[in-house]
Amino acid sequence: MHARGLGLDGSIRRECNLGKVLAVAALAVVTGVTLPSTAQDLEFKGSKFGDSTAAFQGLQRGYVCMDGRDPCELLVWFIPDGREDATMTYAGEPARGFSARFMNDRLAHVLVHIKPSSYERVVVGLSSKYGKPTRVDRSVVKNRMGTSFQQASSTWVRKDGTIHVLRYGSGLDEGLVSIGSVEWNKDLARREAEAKAKSKIDL
Repeated sequence: MHARGLGLDGSIRRECNLGKVLAVAALAVVTGVTLPSTAQDLEFKGSKFGDSTAAFQGLQRGYVCMDGRDPCELLVWFIPDGREDATMTYAGEPARGFSARFMNDRLAHVLVHIKPSSYERVVVGLSSKYGKPTRVDRSVVKNRMGTSFQQASSTWVRKDGTIHVLRYGSGLDEGLVSIGSVEWNKDLARREAEAKAKSKIDL
């Protein structure tokens, strides 16, 4: 079974390169930077990071397992075709798709596809739950016609993981919310280091 219709198939492959997006957060976790703690545990719609697959399935209805292994060799769960409706929301905003990854049968990472217009409201919602972002960045991106768009990203770096929100993700028609546990960030940093080492050998 493959994720079709919600744009998850492409994002699953691209997620192997999310280290570029999460470099600041992952570096802080791996290098042992002192991070602020909050009373609110890192979670996704009531599921805490570290919950088992069974616990996640019991709380998050509609997710199914992807056959086999994905390119990152981590188990992926997603909502299949036909589930994009009014019930698919995040922070009260319409969501175009979700995917969840597990490491050793524990929830490690969630990727949410949102509309770029939802960026500010999603950030407000996350700020009310976890406090102000650790870092906010703004830049300019252009489409093929040369039209400029204001990119924005907000990152929460926490002791139990990271949250990263992008106004524009894989394209100008899609924003992203990436939520990862400490274990996920460490594994992401390891895979990025291995990829860089291989690229040097290939030169």
